[in-house]
Amino acid sequence: MKNRIRLLHVPSESEAAQLLKSIGVEPYGIVSMAPKMRHLNILVEGLTPKVANIIKQEMLSQGGDAAVSRGCVDCSVSRTDALIMGTVKQVLRFAEKLSLQPFGLKDVSSDLRELLDRISRRRFLLRTPRREIGMAGRTLVMGVINMTPDSFSDGGMIADAESGLRQAERLIAEGADILDVGGESSRPGAGPVPLKEELRRVIPLIRRISREADVPVSVDTAKAEVRGMQRRYADLPALVIETGLIERVHAKHEAGGMHSDAMHPVGETDVDALDSMGAPHDAGQPDQP
Repeated sequence: MKNRIRLLHVPSESEAAQLLKSIGVEPYGIVSMAPKMRHLNILVEGLTPKVANIIKQEMLSQGGDAAVSRGCVDCSVSRTDALIMGTVKQVLRFAEKLSLQPFGLKDVSSDLRELLDRISRRRFLLRTPRREIGMAGRTLVMGVINMTPDSFSDGGMIADAESGLRQAERLIAEGADILDVGGESSRPGAGPVPLKEELRRVIPLIRRISREADVPVSVDTAKAEVRGMQRRYADLPALVIETGLIERVHAKHEAGGMHSDAMHPVGETDVDALDSMGAPHDAGQPDQP
């Protein structure tokens, strides 16, 4: 090549604006051109042929396109998905036109606008009854504490709440923003851990961390009972709810310990398991903010 030519990947409108600014484009031009620099592929599912045909024609009128089932032409299919293809600017104009259309297209327009708003958002806030966690500006670091004898890297290193608390203090000193405590290994081939044993491993440690450190705590569990039990005891203090807990509730294949997409239903909690840890039964509900 005689000229320096390269393909650019522009994933966000803010990056598009920055690129235009670096070239020397005037502010008005940046506002006008940035939405044209991002191409979107949006799938809308389960449309009637009548609606899908309107969507295709309206996108074509904006300079974009929409892929629909060939059966939409003669209405030989009852439902079809539509793949909308265009720039942000084209999709926004398309959504404006849909808002004036019948046949449920106003709802499609509203959903498109909501989607575009979500993907353009740069700041996120995770609210809990105890704190607000900002999810923008920098990447938050999660420190993992495995209260297990058989995890990948640190299995058996942390055997009780005291050693777990020391590890938590080290992680916080090293810059951890969130602490994640697990009592059951998810490595391939790991066997299931009984409910009482998992509670014995994780609850005393999370109680100590919640009392002695001002950081959000999460629990990595495959058991809805573990999650549900925490909500009943303010002195724990309600783990998921009160300490800014980010839940990562995984269901696992019983045999292999690998993750699946299923979710355990919330079941009855095992109060006897808490008896052995000294947790009161009448501690009440978590404090409200």
